[in-house]
Amino acid sequence: MSAEQNTPDDTNEDDGNDNSQHAEDRMKERNVSQDRVDEAKSIGREKAGNTPNEVVKEVPASESKSGRGIRIVLDRATGKVITVIDKGSKFK
Repeated sequence: MSAEQNTPDDTNEDDGNDNSQHAEDRMKERNVSQDRVDEAKSIGREKAGNTPNEVVKEVPASESKSGRGIRIVLDRATGKVITVIDKGSKFK
């Protein structure tokens, strides 16, 4: 793996949040603010992730302060955000 590639385990410990470098990259790419990620962490509906160590939290657009749905994937053990998906204004 080259130095430019990021794995979900790479974390940004110096910026005060619990996001992996991968999640930070997806946030920038998808224009998702830290406030939206924090909202998903606090009020998102929880469901199982793809692996036993992952949990998914979703906020439908109708319940989001921004009016856009969001899905985040968290490491169940550490609470670190692994990735971020903007679901748009139509996500119910």
